[in-house]
Amino acid sequence: MSATPRIRLCRRGDLEAVTAIYNQAVMDGGSTADTAPVSLDQRLQWWLGHEPDQGHPVLVLEQEGKVLAFGSLSAYYDRPGYQETCELGYYVDRDSRGRGLGALMVHSLL
Repeated sequence: MSATPRIRLCRRGDLEAVTAIYNQAVMDGGSTADTAPVSLDQRLQWWLGHEPDQGHPVLVLEQEGKVLAFGSLSAYYDRPGYQETCELGYYVDRDSRGRGLGALMVHSLL
């Protein structure tokens, strides 16, 4: 039987898996505004821009030591009136879709 999925804050060492999962979504189309794969350095800069203590975490879902999904809360718009608003994004590894992992991630982010 497989281990229970665990959701935790994303660490720098997770970024290779996060980048690969995101780039699957880019190539599959329809779930991101990017039209070309992103680099590991681009994902690093994105991750560095998220501040969990300010309500903008990046979370990963791992199972048996492998990152299978990630999600984040991002600042929606940099204006005072949007201070309490954020964008929720999540992505699941292509081989792990259809197992409810996206729902787990969304629930954790909310």
